[in-house]
Amino acid sequence: MRTEIPRIFPKGYPANPQTWGERLRKRRMDLALTQEQLAERLRCTGESIRKWERGQEWPLSRRWSRIGEVLGAEMAPLAENAAVQLRAARLRTGLTQVELAKLAGMNVRSVRNSENPRYRPRPTTIGKLLVILAKTSYLKSP
Repeated sequence: MRTEIPRIFPKGYPANPQTWGERLRKRRMDLALTQEQLAERLRCTGESIRKWERGQEWPLSRRWSRIGEVLGAEMAPLAENAAVQLRAARLRTGLTQVELAKLAGMNVRSVRNSENPRYRPRPTTIGKLLVILAKTSYLKSP
């Protein structure tokens, strides 16, 4: 008869992560990295990692491709609604709001408002942006 040894989690380990910051902390701890070691690999500061894990800030769009390389593509933000889904898709491609607006042929304010949960963009706007992002990610894939 085989008995399973329960896994011992380090202090602060989020066994059931609910936010992206908790998912980041869990992934970092699974890889046995300190915040400073992860910061070095992501080419950012330890303070940035701390703020991301606490949910005080989001990584800049230019960081997402590196985050995917170091931590895996599953670290892309979870989509809870259209605004979050759009932002997550844009960040996965590494585009800025200005770049996406140019590709979509629309004002950057429209893109910014579409990513803000306080606004209710038209479904056609969201659809158009998501189609462009899907094409962009297809073009960027190896």
